[in-house]
Amino acid sequence: MINRVFRPQSENIHHIRNVHSALRTIGRAPGEEEEGKGSECRIKELESTNRAMAERLLNLERRYSQLQTLLDQRTQELKESQAFLKKPDDVPESLVIRKIEDVNTRIFNMSMAIVDIFEQNPKMDLEETFVQEGYIDRCRSVSRTAVGELLYSSVCQVDEAIMHRLPVVPEDTIPMQLALRSVLLKWAMKVVGLPGNFPENNGTTELYKFIRVREPQSVSSQWRSIAFRASPPAIPSGAIVDEIMSLLCVCGLSSLNPQILFIRENIRKRTVDTERSLQELRSIIHTGVTSSDMEVSMVECDTPYDPSTMVDVFSLETRSSSNVQQVLCTVGLGIRKTTAKMKELGEFHLVTELLKRPEVALVQLLDSFKKPADRDFDAHLDQS
Repeated sequence: MINRVFRPQSENIHHIRNVHSALRTIGRAPGEEEEGKGSECRIKELESTNRAMAERLLNLERRYSQLQTLLDQRTQELKESQAFLKKPDDVPESLVIRKIEDVNTRIFNMSMAIVDIFEQNPKMDLEETFVQEGYIDRCRSVSRTAVGELLYSSVCQVDEAIMHRLPVVPEDTIPMQLALRSVLLKWAMKVVGLPGNFPENNGTTELYKFIRVREPQSVSSQWRSIAFRASPPAIPSGAIVDEIMSLLCVCGLSSLNPQILFIRENIRKRTVDTERSLQELRSIIHTGVTSSDMEVSMVECDTPYDPSTMVDVFSLETRSSSNVQQVLCTVGLGIRKTTAKMKELGEFHLVTELLKRPEVALVQLLDSFKKPADRDFDAHLDQS
């Protein structure tokens, strides 16, 4: 910048010096000596002006640099302060609900596909129950924990049921579908997780709970979102495949079937596809929504049925309050949102709103089906 400003001045000085030198060489006329002195004074004035302007420009450049640094600093401070301002969600509630419905549909379709796999493959015989006794015992333990005793007794064909007949495809596979959906939905809950819950870091979880009831929703949600992004990604677990294979085993699927590894791989691929959808939902809930905490919900078994907070998808009957039913299992995820509302004295309390009720099956539903231990479980088979 300085060179552009002072180049003309430098050229003038250089020209005057050349003229002055030439006059000295060829000699001067009587008035020319005074003219030469005037030129020298002019040169000194121009040089002095040049130095003054150069110094001024240097000061201006330093001032500009200081102002630019200050501007960058204030811009960064503004961005940081805006991080905790209340702002619209990146994802609307309607999209979150559609994602939940999509997950429920995927899990229903997956359970139906697994039932088809069970139907198309060989079942174990009595000899296999002795040969594979250790493996079957492990499957019993895993399945009881995964689906509960009621559903287990409704689908298991390798306990006392096998004393009456060999495992078969039931005339109605709804109990098996319920067991599979229950297992898959519990897995889905683990993958999606709850906002502000960090299984790998209990300290962060407790800190979020502390912030949640002491700061505005915009602050606590942004803090939660930042902490989620900084947390290590969830490690995909193959445990769900083991649970499904264990459940199929107690339903009677032969573990000695030459295709058993292909069956397992088929189920693994289906879980991977479903997990992609779950990870999308996980990202939306943890980082896309900051106006509240969106929580995926399900109902524990044996919970009294409450039509205001859950939906019985297998019955449209009107129940009286005196006829309290128990929940057998959850067959569809729900969604609720929790928002911190200001109380007096600057304190906050949490307000929860149910956006979509979880779908359930009731214990009463099992009365419509025969248990595998019943002799007429499959009346069309020869029981002799």
